[in-house]
Amino acid sequence: MTSKLVFYYKDEDSKITYESLGVTTDEVMNHFVCFLLSMGYARESIHSAMQEIVEEHEDYLQNQPGYKLELAPEVA
Repeated sequence: MTSKLVFYYKDEDSKITYESLGVTTDEVMNHFVCFLLSMGYARESIHSAMQEIVEEHEDYLQNQPGYKLELAPEVA
């Protein structure tokens, strides 16, 4: 079974469709970045927004009861 994600944008002058057959999260995210780039967003803006989302998620996790930061063995 094959699955795909379809990113779709339409306005009065144009239509953009991007189909992703990505399997891993990395592949899907790369395809989503390509979709946003095709819409005219700047790469720096896209990655800056992604970084903000990561930071918000980390803040969320740190405020959860029982949260414990675990470092990878090579970092500890």
